[in-house]
Amino acid sequence: MSIVIESYRKAVSRFCDLASNAPDPRKKRGVRHKIDVVLSIFVLALLCDQNDFVRVEDWAKSEYETLSQVMDLPHGIPSHDTFMRVVGALPVQSIESLFIQWITACYPSFSDFLSIDGKTVNGTVKTKDWETDQKEAQKNRVHVVSVFDSRAFQVVRQAVMGDKGGELSSAMELLAGLDLHGKMVTGDAGFCQTTLASQIVKQGGDFCLQVKGNQPSLQKSVIACFERALPEDIQTCIDDKGGHGRIERREYHVMSSELPFYLHDHWSYIRCLIEVQSHVMQKSTGKETASTRYYVSSKPMTAFEASEIVRGHWHIEAGLHSVLDGTFGEDACRSRQKRHAQNLVILRHLVCGILRSHKDKKVRTVSMKRTHCRNDIEYRADVLRHGLGLAA
Repeated sequence: MSIVIESYRKAVSRFCDLASNAPDPRKKRGVRHKIDVVLSIFVLALLCDQNDFVRVEDWAKSEYETLSQVMDLPHGIPSHDTFMRVVGALPVQSIESLFIQWITACYPSFSDFLSIDGKTVNGTVKTKDWETDQKEAQKNRVHVVSVFDSRAFQVVRQAVMGDKGGELSSAMELLAGLDLHGKMVTGDAGFCQTTLASQIVKQGGDFCLQVKGNQPSLQKSVIACFERALPEDIQTCIDDKGGHGRIERREYHVMSSELPFYLHDHWSYIRCLIEVQSHVMQKSTGKETASTRYYVSSKPMTAFEASEIVRGHWHIEAGLHSVLDGTFGEDACRSRQKRHAQNLVILRHLVCGILRSHKDKKVRTVSMKRTHCRNDIEYRADVLRHGLGLAA
């Protein structure tokens, strides 16, 4: 057996060991393929740029000679129906447990910058259902809340739900299981709630949350603070950056909290107010847009620190959500069965994390890494070794 195949076999065996802990919900009679083998082949196929069940089967058949050397395949390659049934039959808790085992073993410590955000998997509801009753269709969509390490670009926890209304409680449960001492937690306006802010501080962390109309009293008070503040009370940082065919200018204004007394009981942890004025001009059309956003934080900071934190939060959009949609085709996935879609979300996070764990000599995107995994078995084995904590 060649050195590459042996390295590949060890990495696959490692993942099979993790996957074997998932309880098999199938009846024993008639089962031909073990649960760890089905899940391992499916994850390998996702790693190699295959996004649906039929393509997974086609890829696995084309790789049969190699796969048979690294795992036990007495009954050959499972059909796409088998992959579909197994992924759909497994409880969501089992796939989440698999993810937690991987992240605990291979990514035990997080950076000091965590972002929370929710995402809706749009393809999980039919267009005609959306057109008929949007409120009911929204309930049938799959929603996921992710805790994202914005420095390492890794999902460290996630909760998959069937109702967007549970985002706040899911976020609180996810953060409750983490050590937040010395960490900054950021979130958009949907997470700007006193319960979440208090929990973060009590767990030893700090928060920076966007303020919008869902907190009208807080929003009006923050705006009023900036309107009546003296110039010497405000720190300013200007960020001139362009890209993607536009010229951008952001001004970050920071001041210490001077909220009115009636907000102190509910927002007693706020120590810093942030105003972000954005000016964007499209180079092709010359069209200009301007917007102002507001944030509150429990950590006193400079304007430069505020700019780093506010911009850093949106890494979860560029580094996770756009990758899931553009590279893994998440929004294009038409899995109508809710458990299918929920388990697929977690498995995509897992594969994305494995790819991100591999540090290339050349700078490669997740999409490029998937292409190299598909075409080069040595590269695939190396990615798995790093992603599963087997690299020296």
